[in-house]
Amino acid sequence: MGLDEHLQASILTGLLDKLKGASHYINDRSNSNSQVTRTLICRTAIKKEHLDLPTLLNHNVPNISLEGKLPDATHVVVGTAYGAEAYCVLAQDVKDEDEDAREEAVEFLAKVLSKMENALEEKQDRAEFKEQCDKEEKKLISQVKCCVYADLQTQAAKPFANAIYSMLTSTA
Repeated sequence: MGLDEHLQASILTGLLDKLKGASHYINDRSNSNSQVTRTLICRTAIKKEHLDLPTLLNHNVPNISLEGKLPDATHVVVGTAYGAEAYCVLAQDVKDEDEDAREEAVEFLAKVLSKMENALEEKQDRAEFKEQCDKEEKKLISQVKCCVYADLQTQAAKPFANAIYSMLTSTA
């Protein structure tokens, strides 16, 4: 997810307990050894903004001073990136003891995700994606569980989520 060590530690220790949007992916766990999962990760950056701290400090800006007592802050934010992330988790049930079935499921999910990734990159519509799959694949895809974690409040992630839904429902 592109989390730095500080944010990872904050989440693991419970300091951040209200996750929203795509960050719910952190809590995704496969049900057991009877399930194989694969994840497609999509990221988009709309814009990045940075503060030029030396320039900012050289101008007479109120409330910023390195003279005298330093503020109690431990971090200074000097930039931010605007965008969205989305995670599409595909899961397929397998029998615990059947290692061959597990390997087949891993390969199948990887193949489906590869086709989905290509379809997203090429901006394929529902019909074009459907043409990529043979009859057996369509049948297997209909049995795959899908969970999408996305920053849907942002305009950047909506096309991704809509495309995933369209792809997975088009094969039936």
